[in-house]
Amino acid sequence: MSYLDKAKQLQDLIAQGEIMKGFEEFYHPNVQIFEIPTGLHRNGKEAQREAIKEWMESVQEIHGSGCNCVTSDEKNRIT
Repeated sequence: MSYLDKAKQLQDLIAQGEIMKGFEEFYHPNVQIFEIPTGLHRNGKEAQREAIKEWMESVQEIHGSGCNCVTSDEKNRIT
């Protein structure tokens, strides 16, 4: 499966409200998260899992979601 296919599957799961399912299936154990607006850095899947759980607990309603475009650079493994 290409990186583009994986990215599209992840976006589909998120759009269906299956955020944690997508996270567990597609995130690497040693994921590095850099939040550009805040400069925050998280190291590893467990740290990101907790951040997602905290975010989900803070959200009362989701009125829609989606990603209009996904692209990939298969050679460099970037989506």
